Amino acid sequence: MIAFHYPPEASSSGVLRTLKYSTYLAEYDWQVTVLSIDKNAYTVVDEKLTQQIPDAVQVVRTPYLNSQQHFAIKGHYPSFLAIPDRWMGWQFWAVAQGKKIIPQKQIDLIYSTSPHATAHVIASKLQAWSQLPWVMDFRDPWYEESPELGTPWLVQCFAKYLEKKYIQQAKAVVSSTHDLQQLFIKRYPDLPQDKFISIMNGYDDADFQALPDMPWKKKSQLILLHAGSINTEFRDPRPLFKAVKQAIDRHRIGIEQIKVQFLGINQPAKVFQQAVEQLSLETVVEFLPRVAYQQSLEYLLQADVLLLLQFSDDTQSLVPAKLYEYLRAKRPVWALIYPGAISDVMTQTQGGWWVNPDDSDALAQQLQTIIQSWQQQTLSQYTANQQLKNFDRRVLSKKLATVFDHLTNQVP
Repeated sequence: MIAFHYPPEASSSGVLRTLKYSTYLAEYDWQVTVLSIDKNAYTVVDEKLTQQIPDAVQVVRTPYLNSQQHFAIKGHYPSFLAIPDRWMGWQFWAVAQGKKIIPQKQIDLIYSTSPHATAHVIASKLQAWSQLPWVMDFRDPWYEESPELGTPWLVQCFAKYLEKKYIQQAKAVVSSTHDLQQLFIKRYPDLPQDKFISIMNGYDDADFQALPDMPWKKKSQLILLHAGSINTEFRDPRPLFKAVKQAIDRHRIGIEQIKVQFLGINQPAKVFQQAVEQLSLETVVEFLPRVAYQQSLEYLLQADVLLLLQFSDDTQSLVPAKLYEYLRAKRPVWALIYPGAISDVMTQTQGGWWVNPDDSDALAQQLQTIIQSWQQQTLSQYTANQQLKNFDRRVLSKKLATVFDHLTNQVP
């Protein structure tokens, strides 16, 4: 497994996808060796996550070059040093190390996951050298047809070229959502459709079994909790702030009866702090610092409703891993999203509500529904149904193991 994000790295929920695969694949007769980057590359770490790595999993880390860190002059560096990303310098050590691991461990298959796409560059070179089957895993798209503002033209062009080249080279392409799978099928109509597989993100029941029992009970405040980062691009809480302010002004709920918490925000952006002050919500909105992963799950259980913010055209095909953890926490989810992959999961699991945040009337109406359910103590009626079990990490690991089995001819 070639992965940039692996414990103790903790800036991305994508670390859990690879961690849980490496944990549960052994139950399906696959022994895992992880090839990753030196820990010094990580800006956010959670050392407790490393305790979840099984003893049977060997983690091999290599030196690297970071274009932004090692080649920038006054914060700028040539765009060709970001092809496919600023971690391109990792490949020199990783490929050399991979060529040692493959014969030593008698490796049968190569798996790489992105972001960051440099992992796929490493896998491509090791596949060409070893001729082993290669599985590419996409947690996010490599590139967008409409590139993000500020994406260098050269980087975008090479992203298109390299993605096509590597997808043709790989034996299977796994996506974290059905929407992303369909995007690849449409993008590469000349390739067999069964080459593209979707294996969703999920939750690990073991993480929740280890938590203290926190039975549902009505508190003096309705607590809405968002875990993770916020931004002005696609996780903007300001529509929510306005809806909360409106509910208070219309006496739907007392200002002392509602609390909106943002977990993992050590210092909110000035624009969000200003919005809170302009709406006089200083006693309602609370920004909480980042905590260890296991402690973050405890916060989920202490809330009444869990908030999901993800609305932009280029995120409609994506489902953050935290949605499944929200649902497993047995708390209703309120998702401010555009219709897409997330709304599909919400519809399937019936685990709460979703609304287009551009529709202020619908947003206000849903908040009123939530407030009334809290007052009537009926929020538990909106927790996820039995369909949630389809997203258990053990189930998902079995699906990936089945892909591996077929590619190595271990099954008919």
